[in-house]
Amino acid sequence: MFSKMDYHDMTLAFTYIATGVALGSAIVAKFIYQPMIDRRWRKFMAEEEPETPFEDLYPLDKIEDNYAHPDDVNIHNYININTPEGIIFLRYNNEEEGFEYWSKNKNIKYKYLETAARKYITIFNCKSIYIDRIKNIEDNKKLKEESEKNDEEGRENKDKEEENDDVFLKTKPIIKEKINKEEDENVATKANKYIYKGNMRDFSKKTINIVMVESKKSKMTFADFKKLTD
Repeated sequence: MFSKMDYHDMTLAFTYIATGVALGSAIVAKFIYQPMIDRRWRKFMAEEEPETPFEDLYPLDKIEDNYAHPDDVNIHNYININTPEGIIFLRYNNEEEGFEYWSKNKNIKYKYLETAARKYITIFNCKSIYIDRIKNIEDNKKLKEESEKNDEEGRENKDKEEENDDVFLKTKPIIKEKINKEEDENVATKANKYIYKGNMRDFSKKTINIVMVESKKSKMTFADFKKLTD
């Protein structure tokens, strides 16, 4: 048997050890383990990027600017793409100076057709045939602002000339034209043309020499295509 002194010493030793372990665990949990978990969570959250809207796919500034004359674009080159409003097949027709497309849905939104066209010019290296509608609108705004500035300067010069003609002659006040700056601000004078050619039954592989490209990794099979015509 242990003496009272031995028992007391052992109790103190056990208490010290237990306290040390508890403090050590708390320190490790607070200053090492928890920050490590937080870092992993923040890294996971940072890597989880929001899904890109379909209309923002194939951004124009990321497409290589390889010049290709419209006459050199092969009319037998097609792409197929799954838009939010249905699958479409699309090609460029130089004679029509626009893109032709086939789909079960005739009323595909213009912004989705724009994405399909950007996919086409990406795959077939013909960025030069694509008309940047947004840039066209911005250029028109700049031209309009410059024209308005020149008109305003012209009116001011005319006012000064008439004031100096005859100080005794009253001239009729010039009514300045009110310019509506918001009018036609978002109207493009140049844009891509899209021509609906029919549904999937009209798009027959038996009558058209098709080069269908869905992605760089895979191609649509004829069996997949047949499902669309059923």
